[in-house]
Parts: sequence; C-alpha cells; structure tokens
Amino acid sequence: MNPIKKPLKEVAQLSLGKEVDVMVEELATLGDKQGTLAGDLLNHLMPFADPALVKVSEKDRKPTWYKECIDSVYKNLMAKEDLAKRMKLAWYSAFDTKETAKKDSDYPVVLTESGTSYVPTISGATPDLVLSAKGVMNFTVSNITAWTAEGSKDPKSASYDALGVSRKEWVMPVRDEVNKYTSGKARDLRGSLTKALKKSFGVATNVKADTQPTPIRIPISLSAIVSYRNKGVKDGDKWTAEQNKMFAEGVALIEKSCK
Repeated sequence: MNPIKKPLKEVAQLSLGKEVDVMVEELATLGDKQGTLAGDLLNHLMPFADPALVKVSEKDRKPTWYKECIDSVYKNLMAKEDLAKRMKLAWYSAFDTKETAKKDSDYPVVLTESGTSYVPTISGATPDLVLSAKGVMNFTVSNITAWTAEGSKDPKSASYDALGVSRKEWVMPVRDEVNKYTSGKARDLRGSLTKALKKSFGVATNVKADTQPTPIRIPISLSAIVSYRNKGVKDGDKWTAEQNKMFAEGVALIEKSCK
C-alpha cells in the first residue's frame, strides 16, 4: 500500500497507537533485514511527513526525495515531546535487552550507598542505584550538574551531597553508552524507513539518497580510518617505519585527489 496516499492531518493533531512503541523496540533489537517491520511502521509514521514534500508529483521527485520525506517524519515526530519520550523509552528497553543478552552478563549493575561512595550491592540486598538505561537516563542534566556543583562538596552547605561525585562516576559512562546507542538507532530507523518508502513505490533501495557530495564524504571517511589507525597504535599495534611511511603517503594522495 502506498503510505502517502492517506489523507494528511495537521502534524500537531497526530498521535500514535501504543503498538508503535513495540515496533520501534523490535526494530532496534532484531533489525530489519526483510524490510517488513519498517514497512508496517512506515504506515503509522508517514502522516508526520511535511505536506509540501508529500505533494511533490512522481515526475518531479529527485533521488533524495525519499530521504527528505523520512527526515521530515523524524523531525516532526521528535518535536512532539510525548512522542519523543516514547521513542526514547523504546530504545532504552532495546538497550537493556541487548546488554542483558550478552554472554556472562551481569546487567544492570546495582549499587548500594556506602559512606561517600557507592559499592556493588550484595546479592539479595536492596540497591540504592540501578545502572539500567531507564535508570540512568531518568536523571536530568540539572540533577547531574547539582551532584558536583559548588556547595555539593561542602559538608557545611545546605546542598551538600556526599554521594554526588561517586554517583556521577557510576552514572555517566552508562549514559554515554545509552546516548551513543539511541543516536545510532535513530539513524538506523531513518535508513530502514527510507528503504521501506522506496520499496512501497517499487524503487530499488540502492538509489542514491545521500545529499552529501562524494568529495565531501571521502575525507570524512578517511578521517575515521586515520582515527582507527591512531587508536590501534595507542593500544599497542606495531607499525614499521615503512608501513608508517606508506600509510602517510596514501592518506596524502587521497586528500590531494579530493581537492
């Protein structure tokens, strides 16, 4: 079914059924190799597309039209605070599922207050801090700032927080991982929906949909390769003088070819 033939409502009036939360979580957890799940999800989300894009006739559509439609869907969807929260909660659940499924997993880490720090909770005891995705992301930026703000370290201050520094040291690494994961899933979702939209029109999914010119993308990719190489060296990978020379010459040639 063509998902954009449905009558469009004003975006501000749109809502989503609870089944969408499950679909977003399943897509994040299981992937979308067959494209069917993203296609089903597309029918729920396409009404969020910008009407001006939807009205573009087939003969006037550029190769990037599909990506632009889905980008507008995501932008309008996440602009609604309640829906944005539901999307993130679905990704948090997917993150928890991923971590729990790992071999020898002891997730989530649970901690107990001990003086001015937290320590791993003894089996059977009630934890004071649970380092699950939902748990750590429940703290606001203001909460985190207050943990180590001026006065929070002073026992004489009304805002003294004996556990603030320890709490931040435990919470922030998990928050960073969750933020990285949800950013990746947001990107994957847009990619899956773009492919599903193309499929609904019988368009091959390898049709170019990236608006960024190739001469710009190549240096970005090259920079990532150099970063990986430098990280490897820092972690102990051994490179001979000849290998270093060849690598540097190769990078210089690619950079020159893009100018």
